[in-house]
Amino acid sequence: MRTLTTLLASSFFLLNFAERANGDGITKRCYGELGCFGIDGVFHHPLYRPINFFPEERHVVNTEFLLFTRQNPVQEDFLLWNSSREQIGRSHFNASRPTKIITHGWLDTVFFGAWLKNMKSAFLLVGDYNVIIVDWRGGNGLPYTQATANTRLVGAEIAVFIRKLQTVFGARPETFHILGHSLGSHVAGYAGERTPNLGRITGLDPAEPYFQKMPKEVRLDPTDANFVDAVHSDGASFVTDILKGEGLGMYDPVGHVDFYPNGGIKMPGCDLGSRVFKFVTEGLVGGARAIGICHHQRAIDYVLETITDVHCSSLAFACPSYELFERGRCADCGRDGSLCARMGMHADAWGRFKNDSRSVRMFLETNEGLPFCAFHYLVNVEMFKNAGASVASGDLFLRLEGTRDSSEMKLNKGTATLHPKAIYTFVTTTPVNIGDIRRAFITYKSTSFFSIFAPKMHLWKVEILPMNRPTKRQERAKRTTAFCSTALGGLTSGRPTALAPC
Repeated sequence: MRTLTTLLASSFFLLNFAERANGDGITKRCYGELGCFGIDGVFHHPLYRPINFFPEERHVVNTEFLLFTRQNPVQEDFLLWNSSREQIGRSHFNASRPTKIITHGWLDTVFFGAWLKNMKSAFLLVGDYNVIIVDWRGGNGLPYTQATANTRLVGAEIAVFIRKLQTVFGARPETFHILGHSLGSHVAGYAGERTPNLGRITGLDPAEPYFQKMPKEVRLDPTDANFVDAVHSDGASFVTDILKGEGLGMYDPVGHVDFYPNGGIKMPGCDLGSRVFKFVTEGLVGGARAIGICHHQRAIDYVLETITDVHCSSLAFACPSYELFERGRCADCGRDGSLCARMGMHADAWGRFKNDSRSVRMFLETNEGLPFCAFHYLVNVEMFKNAGASVASGDLFLRLEGTRDSSEMKLNKGTATLHPKAIYTFVTTTPVNIGDIRRAFITYKSTSFFSIFAPKMHLWKVEILPMNRPTKRQERAKRTTAFCSTALGGLTSGRPTALAPC
């Protein structure tokens, strides 16, 4: 017994000595210049992060850096995590240009994810950038828990690579912008926490499992860069919706400003029929991505479009909830302009309003497919003030004709019950830029089975405020167009009625 006790004590002493000598231990492991990673403390939670792994070795993950510029837009400068400063110095990198770093998430690669090179090409089309695609396919496979561990190592590799660019070229961290999808969002966060004064991080539907509800040290958060924005497109519950290919993204905010298109949970155009049809329009790979991660992918699609789109502004509005946004309670930019921001490429213009201690949630709608950017309108429908007028129930359609085009929009989502003397507010969208409004028509369609006997709708006035142009609260009145009803006897179901300027 004494021999066994002595042996155990000796083993414990040797383990302690080894841990102190090289930094490795049961809960901590070190990776040379990357430093040490622990798997206890804030990185463990019995419910949200119950099983932790150490990152795999650097040569296993084998992080790649593919550099593109306008001088080499097609053939990348291929660099690795262990590329020397001399090798990096022979690349096309130029510190006078801003730098975009793009990285993928779980099970994605530069070969499977065409979006990586599409985004690279979009950036080079609009600006003279250094664009670096980070490919860490050596560490983003199964099991998911191992891939989450490897995000920490990849983030550290990016931080080391940025330091090499600082040493070789004199690059400034504030000129770097990292965009990451899913797990790549948290990769960007880990890179940012190791890179003082990093310019910007954009999270593209940051991954939920193992990150949501965890402390800020574990996930992307506003302190990881001078400006952090995120787009949420798959915020359903992972636990209840994963079998439907949903719930991969976080709903909780992670940035200075967080955008929730269509509420941030389910995206239009991602119904099962639309997903299956992608096999026809986009081939095997595109179809497979649509079936598996349509909602999760949408954050990429929305931001990618904003890089090159100069015709439509994806303006979002700060609001306590998506439901209140839909009801038109949050339709202007506030008195100082702080209550709205453009989702995507130009979100950093809102940066002057940032607050590191809180996140601002903003909402907007999108179209089902390309172009995703929708033109928003706030519509107030004011009923006739005669208390004796009848109550109408049905659907409302507004047709607008403008200087550029025309479009008809359904105002209500559920059946609308319209009472006399009441005012009803709707947020509606169209994929068409109609320009300045010139004419308006309204159609009331009763949902009654015997619609020919339905009561007439007694409308007084319709007020329309375009929402894609930033409008401060004090500017709302002058930017609102009012039209009055010409049907003095009320609107008949199914018959379009021209409105007259008030």
